[in-house]
Amino acid sequence: MLAASLQNVSSYYGAETVLQGVTFQISEGQKLGLIGANGSGKTTVLRIMVGQQEHSAGQVVIPEVVRVGYVPQFVEHDADDTAIGFLLSEYNVIAQTLREQEQRLEDAPERVMSAAL
Repeated sequence: MLAASLQNVSSYYGAETVLQGVTFQISEGQKLGLIGANGSGKTTVLRIMVGQQEHSAGQVVIPEVVRVGYVPQFVEHDADDTAIGFLLSEYNVIAQTLREQEQRLEDAPERVMSAAL
């Protein structure tokens, strides 16, 4: 099964060409590494694949059943953050939102709850 395909993909930053005519295919079960000099477009390829960046030309095909993940090389964080605290920060936001929604349900008037059924 096809996991991802880039066909003749190009990307530009202003007048500077970062990618030109990039073509490759990844099949299910394959693993790959992107190797190249700094500024050669490795991060641009990954950002295009995860939808964080638009490409200027070509075609990117990633089936809906395929999930592409990307962990940036550098992340912004507070100097006081621990590694585990940083990794769990999004989980904590989601958990807090869930607790707030649970509280709203608990505090909702009976007529609102009846109407929801």
